[in-house]
Amino acid sequence: SIGYSPRRGRLILPVYRDGELVKYQTRRIFDHDDKPKYVTYKSKDLAWYHPGKLEEGTTIIVEDILSGIRVSEQFNCVALLSSGISDNELLFIVKHFRKALIWLDNDNRHVKLSQVEIKNKLDNLLESDKIIHQPKEPKYHSDADIFRIVYEHSR
Repeated sequence: SIGYSPRRGRLILPVYRDGELVKYQTRRIFDHDDKPKYVTYKSKDLAWYHPGKLEEGTTIIVEDILSGIRVSEQFNCVALLSSGISDNELLFIVKHFRKALIWLDNDNRHVKLSQVEIKNKLDNLLESDKIIHQPKEPKYHSDADIFRIVYEHSR
């Protein structure tokens, strides 16, 4: 569950795998905080994953936990906690899913290039992989918008 650290003045976003804390992220919430928006503390190279309610063989790949929480209300979701994908994260996705939609934040050129790199890595490993190009991050969309966007890109 999401927490708050008064000492750090940041949200705490934990990542558990099989009941074990494998990493956590802190997120800036105050304007006076001069640290990066997200700071990730890794003990293992694993993505955040949450099973959704629809589309069993498909996952949506997002950049951050808050987008992951939002999308996983309806769909399987993997949050990379960055705009890149590690070999372990790639193996997890290939092992558990047949299809993937890549929906990163699209907020700069680096992220847009990363989406293409992720797609290229998945191209020969999954039945289908597509990039969702949206100007808003997944976490800022309504449930209805997420549902519509995912299904439009699933065809």
